[in-house]
Amino acid sequence: MDRMSHDLGDRRAPDEHSSSFDAAFEVTRFLFREIRRDLPGQIRNTAPRLLRVLADVTATFRSAHVVVLCYHRVRTRERFVDQMAALSARGYSVVSMPQFTDWLHGSPLPSRPAAVLTFDHCYDEQLENAVPVLDSLKFPATFFPLSAGLADRGPDVVGPGRSTLLALTKAGHTIGCHTHT
Repeated sequence: MDRMSHDLGDRRAPDEHSSSFDAAFEVTRFLFREIRRDLPGQIRNTAPRLLRVLADVTATFRSAHVVVLCYHRVRTRERFVDQMAALSARGYSVVSMPQFTDWLHGSPLPSRPAAVLTFDHCYDEQLENAVPVLDSLKFPATFFPLSAGLADRGPDVVGPGRSTLLALTKAGHTIGCHTHT
């Protein structure tokens, strides 16, 4: 039994949702390993307890058909590729925000389990590291840029301009509004 399995214990869903639960559980383990690599030593010692909490949260949502992943930073393209591969390998299809909201109103999803990918602030590193991967995999995502500065792009404005947002929508992504700061 590897360290992660030991930390998590053997948690299996006993009902008809077990395959969805197992996929969510595995994605949680994968994402936690990614997070854990970057933790300083003292925080790393609390990681097993945090992992158990994450496992409990995962168990709570074992019947969920959709997970929503919210990204703030995408530090390297390689890590993001690994994360998207983990979603695919575990049977998730990536759906757009409009498909997700339609599902919330009663429409069926194309397949289950599904994931929705969101990106807050629309940082340059998201555009550089995530968008090429999303586009190559044909994964739709929703970007929530800050609305300040969209009309007037001064040198101190952080985030994408209108042309970048238009290119994202032409590539099949959705644009939402984060805040105006």
